[in-house]
Amino acid sequence: MHINSSTNHNTCTKDVSLEQAVARQWPLIEQHARRLRPIELYSKKGRDALQIWTAPGDSELNVAYNRPNTQFQKMKRADEIPGAEKIR
Repeated sequence: MHINSSTNHNTCTKDVSLEQAVARQWPLIEQHARRLRPIELYSKKGRDALQIWTAPGDSELNVAYNRPNTQFQKMKRADEIPGAEKIR
């Protein structure tokens, strides 16, 4: 499943990094994904059922064409990112 975003890969705002923003919203993203893809995600209970990866901004065509030079970054949950639980 691909979710498009127009946020800058490095930061969402000057105070909150992309990693912190995704980590903080992980439960919401996971719940929505499980409702969209129940067979794939509800059958896999546990922490590794959903993986979220990001690519640099303005790289949609590179991702769509599966170009090998596109750099992806795996996102982590809130308990793995320092300070993510403090973001409101």
